[in-house]
Amino acid sequence: MKRLLSMLLTVCFLITCIPMVVGAAASERTLNFSQMAGSYRILGRAMEYQTGLLMDNVASGFEFYFNGSGDVKFNANVMCINWGNELAQYFTVVVDGVRSRVRVECTEHAKYETKSIVLASDLPEGDHHIEVYRQTEASQSFCVGTSVTFTGTLLSPAPKAPFTFDVIGDSISGGYGCLWDGTAHQGFHPKYQDGTQTYAFLTGKAFGADVRVCQVSGFGCVRGQNTDGNNMQILYPYLCLNRDETPYPFDTLADVVIINLGTNDSRVGVSAAEFQVGAKNLMQLARQKNPDAKVVWCTGMMGTFYGNEVQAAVNELGGADNGYYYVNLPYGGSGAGAHPSASEHKAAAAVLQEYLKTYVLPCAPLAAQTDAETLRAAVEEASAITEPSAVLLGAIARAKTELNVNTTDPYRLYQRLSDLQAAKEAVVKSVSLMPKEYISDTPTASDGKSYIWPYYASDKSVSLYKGGEGSYWPMLNTPIGESVDVDETPYLRLDFSSTASFNATVTYRCPNGETAQVKVSALAGKGDSDFEARDREVITLDFGQYVREQGHVGDSGLVSIISCQMFVVGVQDQVVHLHECGFTNATDSAEAPTAISGSYTVTDGLLEALDTGVTAEQLKTAMDHSDLLSVTDKNGNAVSGRLGTGMTLTLTVNGVAVDSATVVVCGDVNGDGDASTTDARLIILQKLGNSSLDAASQAAADFNRDGVVATQDAREIMLSKLKN
Repeated sequence: MKRLLSMLLTVCFLITCIPMVVGAAASERTLNFSQMAGSYRILGRAMEYQTGLLMDNVASGFEFYFNGSGDVKFNANVMCINWGNELAQYFTVVVDGVRSRVRVECTEHAKYETKSIVLASDLPEGDHHIEVYRQTEASQSFCVGTSVTFTGTLLSPAPKAPFTFDVIGDSISGGYGCLWDGTAHQGFHPKYQDGTQTYAFLTGKAFGADVRVCQVSGFGCVRGQNTDGNNMQILYPYLCLNRDETPYPFDTLADVVIINLGTNDSRVGVSAAEFQVGAKNLMQLARQKNPDAKVVWCTGMMGTFYGNEVQAAVNELGGADNGYYYVNLPYGGSGAGAHPSASEHKAAAAVLQEYLKTYVLPCAPLAAQTDAETLRAAVEEASAITEPSAVLLGAIARAKTELNVNTTDPYRLYQRLSDLQAAKEAVVKSVSLMPKEYISDTPTASDGKSYIWPYYASDKSVSLYKGGEGSYWPMLNTPIGESVDVDETPYLRLDFSSTASFNATVTYRCPNGETAQVKVSALAGKGDSDFEARDREVITLDFGQYVREQGHVGDSGLVSIISCQMFVVGVQDQVVHLHECGFTNATDSAEAPTAISGSYTVTDGLLEALDTGVTAEQLKTAMDHSDLLSVTDKNGNAVSGRLGTGMTLTLTVNGVAVDSATVVVCGDVNGDGDASTTDARLIILQKLGNSSLDAASQAAADFNRDGVVATQDAREIMLSKLKN
């Protein structure tokens, strides 16, 4: 029966070329951002707030795909401050690859007003892609997006960007004055600012990155021309300190942090020594918030202020060996207030892009070698498969949608091609509902009496302790921001042990945008009954069948999961130990892997020596069962960036770590991820008998891979550094 349905679905798809949708029949609709969850993507330093979207920061916004026609409107509450005799803010709007500038005028100073902003008019019937970015900065205007009005049905959202760039800066990074036309300049004027034409934004987009900008005009690293005592060291951890003290979640970690500060510090007389300390502190803060990020400090666009001090701070932090860099960009003063113009920003972006490609992200440009014809050929090949899976049908539809609205952005085309290739390989993965980053380390309360202490054990499971009286909601709230394909991963798997009565509720979104819930006990045929105390047990429940019976899944087979909430019933000190909560295809556990295997071999617990620069994600991709693999550092923290000797690769099946291996990076004796002169010294010291190396470092010391650790390895490491 399943095969017959699949064949019928294939025939319908090939004849009609219907795109994969997650909405109902086409009609004008207004959806708030909560209702659009799972069908749009946040851009830049924006953040969901209740049912809306905070878009105060420069270059913050959103994007979505839909199938339909007519007008598209963005509904928002906006507030403008009168600067330069203009009460307005500006947006960059990209419709099917065509860029335009939209002005939103306010009528009163510093007062919120409700606006309906036209993003597109009279669109023809078909697939469309909309991007919206703020051009003006938070110090001049606020924006809370409330909803989007359009005629049609939402399509699958854009894939996650391959990189995330954070930008910390002042007016230069906000695009102050870059659009100045040479007329009389009246101080800060919104119409001259465009935060989407800056050196940093253009550089990020050249790498296909999501660019998150934290900047305020007039601010400094230590002190600026503002009078409130704040600086960018204080502002960076917050979403937008101009609005309130809401912390920025850093739910996606930055791969690169670009800092451009010093102009305003110089104007208020910050000493060289004081600036050097501040620069070092800010770079360390950026690394603290984004542990695997490369930190790049730029100067030069309005003068090379504190260049020597920045270089000294970079050197103190270990320089390029530790992922800290300094680059001087070309000067530009043709914009308003002697700021860089749009063309000068573009010239600086070209220099910064080349620097990043050469020194910081040397492998990144390789990902952008996809054009529209390559993707079309891949779509034709995939469409010829006689019995495509639901995942493959979805990937084909997404690729066709992309080709309808974009034929020039190589990174986006590459992402769709990668999506298609993965779907063709029929790799079915489980979707976890309990990522660690969404669970607080501190007690929380619901009714003022009941508290919960989430605690991660060494096996990465989580214990949920109950204290106080009554029930607790919610104990586990883990929005995953993606859809589950209930044809490929239809089963909800709950792996637990308990000394308490407990239950769980899965919240998901229906095709019409409304939310629905189902208790795990109902899926198990127990109605509203709670699960009683028991030893460790795994239950596998047919969530896919349930949502189909409810009519809560469209033709695509995708269901957007919002959260999984759990509660404990009972008295103090009871506990549920949750090892895994996620969706799976219910593969027989007898077929589950028991040892790490793949392109790299494991010998005596050591993973075969890797080249420097290999990332955790690249390693997992090269290994079998990549979805079951994780990489942690020596402190047990998850790693996604560059690998270092001594890190651990772990294979986890059904919540249990069944195998692990210690990572070895060729030449990286000290475990910092690079083969440097420091490593060469360690080899020499060992050969002189003045130090000893553990097994992983000993294996890494064999730089020339001849099976013997000798002073020749140290010489070759130093020669390799000289060549670079």
